[in-house]
Amino acid sequence: MKEYDKSIPPCIWGGLRKGIKVDILFAGNTAAVSEGFYNAIGREYRCVVLNNALAKDKLKKKNIIFFRSSGDEDTEHIFRSFNFETVVFFSQALDGEKKIFDELEKLEYILYLCRKRSIGNFIYITGNRLPDDAEDGEASRAVLLNACEQLCRRSAESEKINVQLLRMPYLYHTVIKTSHVGRWLETVLDGKTLVLPGYEGTETDFVREDDLAQLLNRMFDDPWEEPYLDTNVSGRNKLTFGELAAIFSELAKYQDTSAQVVYNGKDECTPTYQKDDWARREYGWIPRADIKEDLRDAAQNYIRLNRKKKNRALAHFMSNRLLRVTVEQLVLFAAAEALNYVTRNNIMFNFLDFRLVYIAIIACMNGLGAGAAAAVFASAGYIISNMSAVSWQVLFFNVQNWLPFACYLLLGCVLGYNTDKAQDEIKSRAQEYKLLEEKYAFLHELYTEVAQGKERFNNQIIGYKDSFGKMYSVVKKLNTTLPEMVFYEAVDICEELLGNSHMAIYSIRPGSPFARLYVCSKRCIDSAGRSLKITDYPKLLSSLKNNETFVNRQALDGYPAYATPINRDGVLVGMILIMDADYSQMNIEFSNKLRIMSDMIQDSLVRAMEFYEMNGGRVENTRILDADKFEEILSVKRQMRKKQYLDYVLLKIVSNGSRETAATAETSQGMLAELGKRLGVLVRENDVLGLGEDGSLYLLLSQTGRNDIKTVAGRLRKNGIVFEEVSESE
Repeated sequence: MKEYDKSIPPCIWGGLRKGIKVDILFAGNTAAVSEGFYNAIGREYRCVVLNNALAKDKLKKKNIIFFRSSGDEDTEHIFRSFNFETVVFFSQALDGEKKIFDELEKLEYILYLCRKRSIGNFIYITGNRLPDDAEDGEASRAVLLNACEQLCRRSAESEKINVQLLRMPYLYHTVIKTSHVGRWLETVLDGKTLVLPGYEGTETDFVREDDLAQLLNRMFDDPWEEPYLDTNVSGRNKLTFGELAAIFSELAKYQDTSAQVVYNGKDECTPTYQKDDWARREYGWIPRADIKEDLRDAAQNYIRLNRKKKNRALAHFMSNRLLRVTVEQLVLFAAAEALNYVTRNNIMFNFLDFRLVYIAIIACMNGLGAGAAAAVFASAGYIISNMSAVSWQVLFFNVQNWLPFACYLLLGCVLGYNTDKAQDEIKSRAQEYKLLEEKYAFLHELYTEVAQGKERFNNQIIGYKDSFGKMYSVVKKLNTTLPEMVFYEAVDICEELLGNSHMAIYSIRPGSPFARLYVCSKRCIDSAGRSLKITDYPKLLSSLKNNETFVNRQALDGYPAYATPINRDGVLVGMILIMDADYSQMNIEFSNKLRIMSDMIQDSLVRAMEFYEMNGGRVENTRILDADKFEEILSVKRQMRKKQYLDYVLLKIVSNGSRETAATAETSQGMLAELGKRLGVLVRENDVLGLGEDGSLYLLLSQTGRNDIKTVAGRLRKNGIVFEEVSESE
């Protein structure tokens, strides 16, 4: 897999390292993959899926959100609601599908929204073969798919969207009825005739969806840098359709059937084997799935589930409530009548009517309807049992004989009503509990988000409890009259308070297109250029001229993460750069802190420069510093070099090629002025000329290493300046 580098947007790799969830959109033919595909997508991504038939509650605890987009307005609203880093579009042409009539329209609209929302990465997953030689009915399909690819290529060239077009063979998962392979397996195991596309000798390939998810994870983690990629993805399951038919024939024996396989002889739309090692070479991706083992496991699971279904059929039949209640009615009614008949001559049971017990049991177990039915059955039993002793006219027209019927109905209805009432109350409480549980889950999630937001915003507020002490320490460190000391302390302060070790400070001469590096952090001593042509960075320069903080939110190549201006009397004289920042620092909190630090550094630097200019410390009419001031600056430079904030070279200037120093042999102010004027033209504004304690003239070349001295030496010698390098020990 490729190494992470600075060209990768920090919002991607920084989010992965810090656990920040990155939004990924899956659109198009999202039904081409199953639930297992989204489960295989990393937890650091928040997946938004459009037009998927999966139930939302299945994956509600995962980092997946499903939307059923009913129109363009819904889709655009989703794009506005999320900050997508990558969009993945599944083509309808996957697995050789022919019905792709609206493919181009959908693809064009999604690409339009990507351009509108400035989404940088777009992955188009389609079938691995475009039939250039298609005839008749396949010609229109070829034209349409070619148009889709041309649209992707044009978007990459003109719209600044990084487009990766991945051609896939058969994308499979062995869930029955939800993929081509699953449907083929089901057909074989059910003893039906299987029709395979292509010819018996046609070579095809298969990639399991979790392997594809692994590849996409790596592409999300390390996005492809080129604007357009067109490649094939190869699996490890190269088979001919004849070999695939042999596998299905072997699996059919598990069901004691024989597989009947025919070939339709049309392979224009059929995914075929296309060898390509791009994924392995660039991302170290090796597919692990073996379709033979997967089909064998799926066949065994299918057979086992079918057997369980047959065994459960009787149990399911018996679990039917109407059947259960009917059986209970008949059994208990028969038992009650038998007990009444057996105990009819027993004096001890003359006071007990077993029909009442039967009604009570049925009503308490099954509610009002079953209780009323039991009362009717009991009344019928009562009538039948008494018809041998009393004529039916007496039984019905004598009001006294109505009492048993009334008791039966009253008992069945009252107990049944109470049972139904209790059951309804239980259901109501259960629904109320479920509602409260959902509200609690919602409030808990809301509370978590609020707590996280509180913590985030608290960190963004500069005025926390110990800020006064911190501000005082910053002001105290920057309270110096030497500009070099301000630069030195500025690096320490920013690294400590901002938590970033990639800071650089540049000086800018008014009217000059170049910025000269003055001091920088140890970690960016090699990456920070000694000189920057600021006109090559128009967006950065525009922000600095407007006295604004530049933030590289678009991950512009070559630009620093942050830049703040240093102004003096409204003129840009320098800038503070944060060369690199991770995702956690690309926010308002960090920007505000940087601007506050920048303003404090600017005030201290301007104050030091004014004091420096007012109090002299230079040889009259020259830019040459006197011995005390030069030694003070040299001491600060040594501290900076010790901390690896800068490098410098110290040269001793010799006059007229002799070994006499400029100060001892020619002490006149005129000679020093002349020499200083000549040197001032040859060196940069951040280089320092000064007299040493021995009276000699020295030139301190800032941000110059020993490997760079050859260029400066050649320029000095060409202009008649004789010098000797002073070693660090001197």
